[in-house]
Amino acid sequence: MKHDSIDKIVTVYLAAITEEQFMYDAQLFTPKPLKVSPMLLRATYCPENCGGCCPKFTLDYIPVEQTPKGVQERSVRFNGKQIKILSILQNENKDHFCKFLDKSNGRCTIHEVNPFSCVFEPLRFRMGITVNDFNVLGCYPFGRGWSFKTTDGGRGAKCRFINHVSVKVRNQVIQKLERLQQWAEYFGLKKTKVPAIIAAINRFEIKDKLLTF
Repeated sequence: MKHDSIDKIVTVYLAAITEEQFMYDAQLFTPKPLKVSPMLLRATYCPENCGGCCPKFTLDYIPVEQTPKGVQERSVRFNGKQIKILSILQNENKDHFCKFLDKSNGRCTIHEVNPFSCVFEPLRFRMGITVNDFNVLGCYPFGRGWSFKTTDGGRGAKCRFINHVSVKVRNQVIQKLERLQQWAEYFGLKKTKVPAIIAAINRFEIKDKLLTF
């Protein structure tokens, strides 16, 4: 399925934080070292009339999460098992943008029940390519953000990043990581790097250098 968010969640998010091998889409994913950047704790905000990161893609939830109306049950094969997912596939949506984006101002109309793929942004994993490589977790601009269509008719993601660590930002990052852990556990991954990362954040260890997990 084109623009399937589950593929990104599994092959990037879960692959980056797992401590155990898993199979997805006939591919074996093996744990790699994960370096966490101090930029993980940057403050961010999204100006109006952007919507650059809101093109049409699947909106996916696990059963314990609150969902908007219109979700459909489907399953994905993970480690030889069928995992139930609740999704809004947007197959009927012919627009470039997500059906829940208000194009008059670039704001989400289901912000309180956003899917995990939306909530986790702009935290981002940079994935190592070779077997001996490592992955990196931080808060970064989109790699091809310059090409994103925006609701004001222009191009270029308008996200803003501020190198200012606060309790509010720290708590927001922890909440996102906790939701990632919830997804990992739902998929059956019992060992991940997430608890150690959260512990390091709470000890204020992620300040001015990369930490390896």
